[in-house]
Amino acid sequence: MKRKIVLIILCIIIICGIFLRNGNSSKEDTNNSGNDQVQNPLEETITRAQVAKMISFAAYTREECEQLVRVITYKDTDVDKWYDKYINAVTVLELMEEDKNFRPNDALTYGEAKQILEKLQLTDYKRLRFEITDDILSNQISSIDWLSVYEYICTEIYNYVPSEKDIFVVMAGSDKKENKWKVVGEDETYQSDGISLENSLNQTVTAIVKGSEILAIKQVKDDTISLENVWIIDGKEKSISVFINGVERTFQTENVLAEEITSVVGDLIISNQRVTKVSVKPNRISGKVLAATKEYIEIEDYGKIDVEDNYRIYKIYGDVESKVSNAVLVGYTVTDFVVSNDKISAALIKESAKAENIRVLLKTTGFKDIFHSKVVLTSNEPFTITYGKKTKKYDAKEQVTIKPTSKMLEEGRLRVKTTNTGKITVSSIERSYGIPSYRGSLEIVSYEQGLTIVNELPLEEYLYSVVPSEMPTSYGKESLKVQAVCARSYAYNQLLTNQYSEYGAHVDDSTSFQVYNNVEENESSIEAVKDTYGKVLDYDGEVITAYYFSTSCGYTSSASEVWMNNTPLEYLTGKLQVDEDKSKELDLTEDKKFRDFIMNDDYETYDSDFAWYRWQTKVSLEDLKSTIDAKLQSRYNANSRLILTLVGGKYVSTPINTVGNIKSITITKRATGGVATEVIIKGSKNTVKVISEYNIRILLSPSGNDVVRKDDSKISNMSLLPSAFIIIDEITKDDTLTGYKIRGGGYGHGVGMSQNGVKAMVEAGFKYEEILEHYYTGANIASIY
Repeated sequence: MKRKIVLIILCIIIICGIFLRNGNSSKEDTNNSGNDQVQNPLEETITRAQVAKMISFAAYTREECEQLVRVITYKDTDVDKWYDKYINAVTVLELMEEDKNFRPNDALTYGEAKQILEKLQLTDYKRLRFEITDDILSNQISSIDWLSVYEYICTEIYNYVPSEKDIFVVMAGSDKKENKWKVVGEDETYQSDGISLENSLNQTVTAIVKGSEILAIKQVKDDTISLENVWIIDGKEKSISVFINGVERTFQTENVLAEEITSVVGDLIISNQRVTKVSVKPNRISGKVLAATKEYIEIEDYGKIDVEDNYRIYKIYGDVESKVSNAVLVGYTVTDFVVSNDKISAALIKESAKAENIRVLLKTTGFKDIFHSKVVLTSNEPFTITYGKKTKKYDAKEQVTIKPTSKMLEEGRLRVKTTNTGKITVSSIERSYGIPSYRGSLEIVSYEQGLTIVNELPLEEYLYSVVPSEMPTSYGKESLKVQAVCARSYAYNQLLTNQYSEYGAHVDDSTSFQVYNNVEENESSIEAVKDTYGKVLDYDGEVITAYYFSTSCGYTSSASEVWMNNTPLEYLTGKLQVDEDKSKELDLTEDKKFRDFIMNDDYETYDSDFAWYRWQTKVSLEDLKSTIDAKLQSRYNANSRLILTLVGGKYVSTPINTVGNIKSITITKRATGGVATEVIIKGSKNTVKVISEYNIRILLSPSGNDVVRKDDSKISNMSLLPSAFIIIDEITKDDTLTGYKIRGGGYGHGVGMSQNGVKAMVEAGFKYEEILEHYYTGANIASIY
């Protein structure tokens, strides 16, 4: 109650204004030298390079442009030019072809604009703001007329309308090559390839944008602007330093500040590039965060408080940083909140969290959904349910049913706690061992879709039920210690990622994170967690995400290649799974060498005695076509850069839902360890390039066909291939292709630690520290507590 009263008092306090005393001022020179090689705002014409860029972003994303095969041979461009990828993109689109030179810096003519429209078969010139006549074809097209052409192209061909946005330019350009075209606005960061905005600092520009790409500038304004909820570093006399969207800037004030200010959130009014008014917001509240969404923050004892439209999040310990919406960590009290007019203006993360507790979103039976139709619970000891300001007591083994219509939920979040250290049983959920019971507390919240259950408990106790759910207890104590360190490292990073913050949780209990409490905790798992208390894998001072999987094919792969993040990680680099002194180099990226390797069922490695070490399946053309047709569109929607279609002799990203009848399947690229990362499927209607091991496993899944393992056991109804460490051979009948035989090795993505390999290493006498060193090269064991 005290906190609610305090909040009400804070919210009726008038926002403090720092009034400016009159004083002489001299205009601050904020201009930077321009670049005569680029487009500047308000130029009357537009270059061919800029046109190429704008069309490229109508058809592609930046990543797609960068991944297109370079087909151009023009003499007046090269890969170091900002416009090279865009010239290549419009060439792929067959819209702006030239002979020897592209002439990127020449102004586009009306005639060239007309040619682009004709190639796109857009001839309804009445849609344009100007009339195309023969006497203007050789003239340079004005920027405003080109924007009319561009809008016509975008709406008719690419089904989107170019959007305008006002951007207050906080920073433009950098000496670093990768940031040369970076533009920092008040709220977002943009790329403005070929457009110099260095002369527009502290001004507002009206830009044509697509996502975070600035395509063109329509005008530069000197309007009065309000910068809301900025972090004021300090201000005195006629100068004020602030932190805006990751950039520290110092502004001159129109008049002398009435008092010094420091380390506070406030609003600035800027006119003619000078600060004319400062309003600070000193009022803060704090408490345990129960949920954090883009619309509100739920804080213990305060309830849900809406956030302002221009709500900001700052990390204020160490170097100040701007943070994204999920940075407000639920379950902890490390964040203060700046409140004004009954709303949260800013969140101030004042210290790093000591990750002692984790909040787990419990899914329904079969891990099918996060929303429950009802919650039935009890406990092995007396327990309480708190709702609003009321607490109701229940006896041990007394059963309570909570439905969406339950009156207790009218007070908001329900909290279920045992009186001592007992467990709460949720009998409306089933897991592999039966009806699950949970340590810690439960919170139940009602949403339109149903009820959610959040289990909050100490991280170490969470691991008691993760370790046996992820690794068989029969693998022994030393193996479980390895799993415990990996699971703790993984959980630590997932906790800080805060993915389920809108539901008040860090993770869920399914394979999307780590499986939790599907197998009951036991003496061995508890002992393994306690014996490794707080221990994690660390690399260069950061806790790593310790990826693991079931079984290797005898060679692991590298994270940077499997997940194509272009950042090689020493501790997730593939290698042959044998003793270090027996290790030898094998280049399994070569198809023949990998075929020889995978065809050898007895190649001795740590995993070679396990059933999943080698496997095979046969899939008919009909089954493959059915699987591909059912899943191709969804895989394209998941990441359009990873499903490319052959168009005009080039692979491009375009929506697709079928390849037709399958003509051939070819593995065209392998990564470390031989894992297939690129496959071309040729069909009667389309030919597609499938990129990534996961997409390959889904689209070539065995469907209803059995997978036969090394020990001749059969596994049915697999929705994806066991792994992408595969070779593919045609099955023919009377010289007619009827299907494919897929042979492979291992189970899982193949990055990091093989759980079955761990078992073999333990049996060979290795200790858990040695095993972790083997699988995560260069990583060290550290403690998070």
